[in-house]
Amino acid sequence: MITHNERFCVISDLHFGSPLFRKSDRFISFLKYISGQKMTLCINGDGIDLLQLSFSRFMLDMPDLSKALRDAVSQGTRIYYIVGNHDIYMEEFLEDWGILKVYPYLDFISGEKRIHIEHAHLYDRLFLYNPDLYIKLVRLAGYLVKISPVFNTLYDKFIAMMCYISCKIRLTEVAKSFEHPQFLKAAMEVFKRGYDVVIFGHTHRPGIIKLPHQRLYVNPGCWYKDIAYYVEIDRGKVELKEWQAA
Repeated sequence: MITHNERFCVISDLHFGSPLFRKSDRFISFLKYISGQKMTLCINGDGIDLLQLSFSRFMLDMPDLSKALRDAVSQGTRIYYIVGNHDIYMEEFLEDWGILKVYPYLDFISGEKRIHIEHAHLYDRLFLYNPDLYIKLVRLAGYLVKISPVFNTLYDKFIAMMCYISCKIRLTEVAKSFEHPQFLKAAMEVFKRGYDVVIFGHTHRPGIIKLPHQRLYVNPGCWYKDIAYYVEIDRGKVELKEWQAA
């Protein structure tokens, strides 16, 4: 889907419902900001986490989050939702909810920039070639996180190591950039189709890379860590910002 939209924001990987999701107030205040600014919001995958779902956490946060989303939509805010690997089984539910516009990816035109937004789990070699193993590892990480959040840091390091093994990439190359090289390579293929900006999620690694020919690669990171980031696009100008609730 290609649409013109001069001003919009992108966030990724809320993981609502997982043991890691702790700050619903932060997301609700962000929704109010989006509505007040008359901007469109794109949630770039894994907004809801089925693989690491804590049902008690989900039921505790759901009423307030649902109300905040409905309030934003009632005020004219458009909310697009891109399906990720943790919420792929909820696609029909999300569509039937009637609040979100659900897509596998989105293409926006803002100013003179063509912008491609995708969760990017399909470029994760572990997920692509060993989906059963990937799901088992993610669920195991979910159980361990209930014991201590430190296990999530260890899991991130493990995934970086798997990237190194599966892609045969030097560890020094992984360390050079905030992003795993396999996703940067995938983005370069997307750029060949005429896009100026590529926004991926999935890796939970926030950052922005300026590439030749004024191209940008951006990842908004995730929203369960202490610092939450979002991508703001205003008439073709792309910025990665830290969200700080008033």
